[in-house]
Amino acid sequence: MSSTVISSYVRLPVFSEVIDGLASGLGISRNKEDALAHHRSFDTRIKAYNGSDNRTGLEKQLLELIAGSDEELRKCMITQLINIETEITNARAIPLITDALEVEGLRHFIQIWVIPWIAQLLNAAHQYPKSILMTALKLLEIHIDCIDDCTRNYVDTWKRTLRQAIPDGVNVPEFRSILTKIDKRSQRKHSSIEQDLANLRDEIQSSIASKEEIDTIVDEIGKLYLAGMATMRLCAMAADIIPEYKLLTLLFDEIYTCILEMGDDQGEIRDNRIRMYWDYFDYDFTLSTKYKKISECVYCDSTEKFNQLRIKLHKSKQKSLCLPAVDFREGCWHLQHGRNDLAQKCFSNIIDVARNRQLGETASGAASFLIALRLIDSKTPKFQELTSLMRVRIDNMSQYDELKCAVTPTPFSQYSYPMKISSYDLHLIMCVEFFNNFLTQAGVSPVCNPLQSFDAALKNMIIKSREPDASLKKLERNKPAIVGTSIKPYQLLRESIHYRVALALFCSTDLLNLDAYDKLQSYDQLRLLRFIDPEQFQADLEEYNPSSWRS
Repeated sequence: MSSTVISSYVRLPVFSEVIDGLASGLGISRNKEDALAHHRSFDTRIKAYNGSDNRTGLEKQLLELIAGSDEELRKCMITQLINIETEITNARAIPLITDALEVEGLRHFIQIWVIPWIAQLLNAAHQYPKSILMTALKLLEIHIDCIDDCTRNYVDTWKRTLRQAIPDGVNVPEFRSILTKIDKRSQRKHSSIEQDLANLRDEIQSSIASKEEIDTIVDEIGKLYLAGMATMRLCAMAADIIPEYKLLTLLFDEIYTCILEMGDDQGEIRDNRIRMYWDYFDYDFTLSTKYKKISECVYCDSTEKFNQLRIKLHKSKQKSLCLPAVDFREGCWHLQHGRNDLAQKCFSNIIDVARNRQLGETASGAASFLIALRLIDSKTPKFQELTSLMRVRIDNMSQYDELKCAVTPTPFSQYSYPMKISSYDLHLIMCVEFFNNFLTQAGVSPVCNPLQSFDAALKNMIIKSREPDASLKKLERNKPAIVGTSIKPYQLLRESIHYRVALALFCSTDLLNLDAYDKLQSYDQLRLLRFIDPEQFQADLEEYNPSSWRS
């Protein structure tokens, strides 16, 4: 039985895929399952990139490889990575309406984004003359000078330069043998390169006695080895899309474009890149603009009108690509009238299409609505049930300016430090806020209330907390207070005002027991917190020593 193969269409990669490509290009050894993009959970991706107590993050590995101990170069690299993340994230939030295939998008992505990014790094190398970046730039300049009718391979330039770096009279047969065997198909990982350099050091010791001289030689050869291998990997990764000679020529030319653009408005440069990329697939944003107008259309106010719009779009192959915008608008219309089941079908259609197309913020919005609708269901979501939807939301939304308060009012103090919250929990709360605020604007009361179950149990907790030496059972203590999150009762009640505002439920009339809790005296609130989690309560007590508490 044959199965239908669904093609993936042009879309920009997410930042985690860009970082995976950079790590592969630099030869950082990782299992396939360790790739950032492989992780379903956004928090796991963050942990893999930033690192944890028992594992070095990918960002630190990249910085150590490129910048070493040079703190100024590290800062430059971190700034560059942040800029790349901002640029690619915001560009992905724009719908890209085209039927061009993904491979076409990759070619132009390399030309319009990747090459300028690398060129910016290499251009900055002049400020760090002892860095691997400077070595990579010198190798590129040597290679460009040697290109003759596109016949010279970069690997030949690299090997010749490496051999020239070995001092006359130094006998290193094992290292020369390794160089001879390397070709475009046999790039060595960073760990193997380190071993090669350690062996080279041992070989050189038979010819040179001075440790300082050996260090200088191995350091110079090491930078040539790493820089050249990284360049070869870049060429190999793009070989099916852009020939090596063209890629390196474009990169060389772009470095001098960077010099000419120094001092120009970087925001304008980023906007120009978006325009250039979109013009290849959707000239002058023609379909993208139409898509946006449909998704925001307020004139469709009946099933008949939505069906008529679909029929009209179906008459044109190109315009039919805008059909997900109709689903989004119709889904919003159903929500405004309380038809959640019909809205869910419309938003689910968008998620299906978003697996193979870049739908931008309509995909993010649809995923956010679906997450909130799932929380309305009487059945509590299973572990990781909402992860795939959360990934669609995060991968298709633009970066946002999050106003964070350094302190928040709690029963302990008006200026307490908030407890930590995972990125997943934060985004889930934002989905609820998005949903509830949308319905409020439409004149419908908020209906997504993930605090409802906890509110029902809270009355009994308040009563029990008044009993001498009473404490909440561990099972109840660890049960999520906000459905779908890992936020526990203690954390919710400690910062109840913050969470009710964040969920757009501060004025809800369906949280009678939370209302009663908020009206309690500080002492009674503290007693309840002690009842729920004595250990955490003791830690907060020692931190803030509230005057309202008496033992």
